[in-house]
Formats: sequence, structure tokens, C-alpha cells
Amino acid sequence: MEPRKQKNPEKQEKQNFSANHWRYLLMHINLSILLLMPFVELGMFSYLNSQGMVYCTPAEYLQSYVLLPLCLNLAAVLAGYLLLRYSRIRPEYKDGIPVLVLSALCFCIMYVHSVFVVTLSIFTVPVVVSGMFGRKRITNVVAVFNLCLLVLGAWLPKASQQVEDRLYASNFFLAILIFLVTYFLTLVVIAHNRSREDNLRKSNLEQKRLQQDLLMDGLTGIYNRAAYEKFLEEFRRRFHTGEMRAFSLAMVDIDDFKAINDTYGHMNGDQVLQRLSRLFLEELKETGGKVFRYGGEEFVVLFPEADLWEARLQMERILKRFRALSFDFDPTKKISFSCGIKSCETPADEEKNLLALADEAMYQAKAKGKNRVLLCF
Repeated sequence: MEPRKQKNPEKQEKQNFSANHWRYLLMHINLSILLLMPFVELGMFSYLNSQGMVYCTPAEYLQSYVLLPLCLNLAAVLAGYLLLRYSRIRPEYKDGIPVLVLSALCFCIMYVHSVFVVTLSIFTVPVVVSGMFGRKRITNVVAVFNLCLLVLGAWLPKASQQVEDRLYASNFFLAILIFLVTYFLTLVVIAHNRSREDNLRKSNLEQKRLQQDLLMDGLTGIYNRAAYEKFLEEFRRRFHTGEMRAFSLAMVDIDDFKAINDTYGHMNGDQVLQRLSRLFLEELKETGGKVFRYGGEEFVVLFPEADLWEARLQMERILKRFRALSFDFDPTKKISFSCGIKSCETPADEEKNLLALADEAMYQAKAKGKNRVLLCF
């Protein structure tokens, strides 16, 4: 089989782009909350004032409930945007930044409206939102941070006697209970989603492995004839769209292979097929060429971005190395192959049966004495 490829950098880049998209989307939501809150506060002032429930002047209300929270929230949001742009922070840590900014906004809302004890439960919102990133560490950090804010937010109005003692302790402990239940439920959801993703990933890997097995030759570990049809179609498409300037197809047949099987046995014949297959993989690794077992002792090779002469150089190098191999069943035995090559370099070549033409050139090579590479012009 072909060597395992390194992790696709393009795929990794797409994943980073997706994560960054969600971070900035959450930051934009934070910014929207920041811009919306002054209008909500002014609306509340208008309503409460009409009901005779405002016990301060409009200027004091504007300063305490609109301007001060706006400045604090603006500082938090700006800090969040700057931290997201800071390249030295690891991507997984950046996931927590928008949630911590949301926590700061929630704290301002809670403190400004601490007279309404229901606002103590607002700290469950960042915990739930942290679950969207699917990282327990982020949720744990956010939970600890918001629990501290909840305790602080409950203590400050109590210390400044903005609230009455009646039922306040009960509401505080109820808020703690709701917070903890929300936190553990969020962890359960994260664990469930991760388990489902792992199962889906394993299923996809198994499906890909089965599909790969259908395209592989069991004896040699290289692609089979079915894979050849698939890759040839892909090469033709890339050439037609201009993604590939040319490609070449080589038909290879091991010389006197029937005599090898009859003389040394099929097990040793299989050894010849396997050694040649490994040789192909070694030589084609750098150029991106593909080798296929077409049937019996026949192989097909596809050379991307290679004209006739470039493909010929590669095949002659492979033939030379193959002739130099030594086999356990007869160290003195020298085995060769015959090869025909046809390239697709012009639009007219697209209409031709490249395999048939390369096969014809291969039989001409056999007729001229075997152990050679012939080109089809």
C-alpha cells in the first residue's frame, strides 16, 4: 500500500477557519448585547418612572444604569476582540475568550439589576454557551469564573444594603443550585456529543477503509484494476480542465512470467510480483505516480505531469533496478519486463484509447526482444 500521508494542511486550515468563525460570531453577539443594553435601560427607566418606581434623578439613572455599564462592557468586548487577534494565544484557549466576555456582560447586567434576585441565574448562560465548543476544560474554567461572579454579585448588593435580608439567602442558594445543575447538564451534553462524534468518526474511518480495500490488490498491496478506472477518469478530468499539462500511461508485463511459475512455483512467482510492486511504490513516491495491478503479471502506471520522454526516463530507471534484483529462489536469475507508453499531451489525445495504444507498444517491445521500453507516438 502507498505510504500514509501527513495530515492535510488544507483541511486543518479549514477547521481553524470554522472555529475562528464561531469565536467571532459569539463576539459579535456580545457586541450586539452591548449596543442593545442602553436602549433596554432607557426603556425600563421610562416604564418605571411612569409607575413612580424610580427613586433617583434621570441624570443619576443615566450615569449608574447606562453610561457606567456601557463603559465596562465596552472595555470587556474590546479586550475580547484584541485577545482573539493576538497570535501567541493557542487556538483552543481562544475558544474561551468570547464566553468569558459574555460572563462579564452578565455580571454587569446582574449587578445593575441586583434588586431583582432572578438575575442571579443569568450566570448559567455563559456555562451553557461554553458547551458549543465541546471542550470540558473551557466549560470548567467558565463555570468557576461565573460561580465567583455569582458569589461576588450576590455579596456586593447585600454589603451595600441594596437588598433586604428576607428570602435573599434562599434565592441565593437556589441560584447556586440552578447554576450547578446547568453546569453538570452541560458536561453531560458535551460528553454525549463527543461520544457521538467519536462513533461517527470511527464509522467513517471504517467505511473509508472498506472502500480502500475494494480498490487494493490483496497480494501486492497496490491499487487494483477498479482503482485504475477511477484514477484514469480523474487524470482525464484534470487534463481537460487544465489542472494538468500532460500525463502518461505505461503498460507493463513481466517477461516469461509463466515460465517462472512453472519452474519455481507460484509462491515464488508471487514474490516477483510483490518485489516489483514495492519497487514501483518507491520510485513513484516523489512524482505522485500511481501503479495498478491490471491482471496476472500485468501492471499499469499513470504518470501525472509527465510527457512521453519523462515517463520513459522513469520506466527505464525502474526496469534497470528490477533487473538488478536478486531473488531467494534463484539468486542468479535476472527477471525483466516489457513496457509500452502512451501520453496524453494534446486535446486530440483525449479521444484516444491510451491503454490499448500502450498495450500495443508493450507487445512490440516483447517482439523486439523484451526487456525494454517502447513509446507510442
